[in-house]
Amino acid sequence: MKYIDGRPDISVSLFLFSRGRRLRLDDHHPGSYLEIVYEGPLDGSGTWRDLGWLHDGFGEFEAYDRYGE
Repeated sequence: MKYIDGRPDISVSLFLFSRGRRLRLDDHHPGSYLEIVYEGPLDGSGTWRDLGWLHDGFGEFEAYDRYGE
């Protein structure tokens, strides 16, 4: 786990699929994905915050286009 300013940096990238095809924000953002982050102490009293749809500017997640093939 990575720490920033003494606090844990926890995030989750979500790829949503429907009928085996990846869902995206729109056709203009083919590499978009949802991101949520955890804020607070590790004792479970923190909260998850939705950062919304983000653009995959480096193409890291382009390979995750289909599911179940």
